[in-house]
Amino acid sequence: MNLEPFKTLLLDTCGFTFSNDREQTLRNGLTQRIAAHKINSLTAYHELLTQDQAEMDALVELLTVNETYFFREPDQLRLMIDKLIPELMKKGRAAPIRIVSAGCSTGEEPYSIAMLLHDKYRAESLNLFSIVGVDIDSTAISSALKGVYNKHSFRGMDSFFLEKYFVPLEHKLFRIKEIIRKHVYFQIANLNAEPYPPAVWNPDIILYRNVSIYFHSDVQRSIFSRLAETLNTGGYLIVSSTETMHHNIGILSLVEIDNLFVYKKMPSAEARNSCRLNEGIRDKIKKSIKTDKILKNPLRIKKSINQLKDRNILEANKDKAAEKLQSKEQDISFKRAFDTAVEYVKNNRKVEAVTILKQLIEQEPCFVNAYLLLAAIFIDTQQFIEAESACNAALSQDEFCLPAYLMLGIIAHQTGRNDESFNRLRETIYIDSNCWPAHFYLAETANMMGDKKRALSAYQSALDIIEKRNLLEKDDSFFPLQFNAEQFSNLCRYKLKILKKSK
Repeated sequence: MNLEPFKTLLLDTCGFTFSNDREQTLRNGLTQRIAAHKINSLTAYHELLTQDQAEMDALVELLTVNETYFFREPDQLRLMIDKLIPELMKKGRAAPIRIVSAGCSTGEEPYSIAMLLHDKYRAESLNLFSIVGVDIDSTAISSALKGVYNKHSFRGMDSFFLEKYFVPLEHKLFRIKEIIRKHVYFQIANLNAEPYPPAVWNPDIILYRNVSIYFHSDVQRSIFSRLAETLNTGGYLIVSSTETMHHNIGILSLVEIDNLFVYKKMPSAEARNSCRLNEGIRDKIKKSIKTDKILKNPLRIKKSINQLKDRNILEANKDKAAEKLQSKEQDISFKRAFDTAVEYVKNNRKVEAVTILKQLIEQEPCFVNAYLLLAAIFIDTQQFIEAESACNAALSQDEFCLPAYLMLGIIAHQTGRNDESFNRLRETIYIDSNCWPAHFYLAETANMMGDKKRALSAYQSALDIIEKRNLLEKDDSFFPLQFNAEQFSNLCRYKLKILKKSK
């Protein structure tokens, strides 16, 4: 089956992208719809899609995974209710605060917001706030309008809200009460199409969470830009915690509030000043922060990363580091020696591997991967002091070295230094929000600290990333560490089940 014409059509019309890991989803959807119409030709079905919007909608319904539930990523929702909305209300405005759930699926997210607002502001919430949910999937919107849900939508939800705001029906279904249902306005909207419907114009808060995974990188930037443009000055745009850094493209300011990151549309003067900070900031950070200070104070690097509004600067730095390493590795014998050390590790000949790595480091002190592999060996042999030293040496060469931060977080976790582990793992996530092992060990650390709420959120984040990437077995994305993604996903599910039972 030639998928390319359909990939192009869906990219142009919806912004959807179907890389290798999502091709099967597209193939299954096409097979189902072609069989429904009893069409024998792919060309004929492609032509039908271009002429029949209803058929395009039916295909889109099959291709989008409406995986959502009430109070998903609750820390972000609480931040919005407890901090962002009170800040917006202080401005003494007469008009209601406008909240948009972009990509609302079957409505759980905007209804969750409505319940939280009603619980805090009672009946007055109807006058104080306007809540809109939009999605491209017409079937999902129809389901949201009905407001009827099964137990799958309530996982992790406090029974207080279920009892207060839902009416039980037959077959273990629940209908949301009218006081909440009428508070949310739903509309079909394609985030990749212009113009946006008036319901989306001039919001004060936009929630755009777990939606951009469907889109091509260019479309992601385009949609984020459009949403930012329609956002009111001083307003906030909230993305999933796993998507935060991918949208840090210099359009909105990334701000930290209560250890969570959200995007804010600054007034024009502040925005200009923020843009000026981007110019040459990478060089300023390197000059102003010495390596020994970074290693002694891990929070310094977090502040530096927060200032990197343009992710291209960080990428450019990585490219320079890669070019530097590549030039050093031109010596064939040098590379062969490192490959031999890697093979020794695979064959459990760690002593010989350590000997080779130390020799390589003596010859080339800038060889970051040698330090990283050495650190991994020391972690495996429970030599944590030596492992930390190797990680710190790697950071002295590349202060944004993700595996080094990840390993330092794991070391601190395994040695019972929970606060340090928590900081290191959060720094890892700041560098790459899709680093699922960091989310997992953050959950483990939070659980040890008695913070069940944060542990639940972090376990769920790790599980979501693994499932979205379709990781089944070993994931070697974080050299030199390897993780069995399937085992970790099963462990996440088990931990989530245990934590939810204990609530």
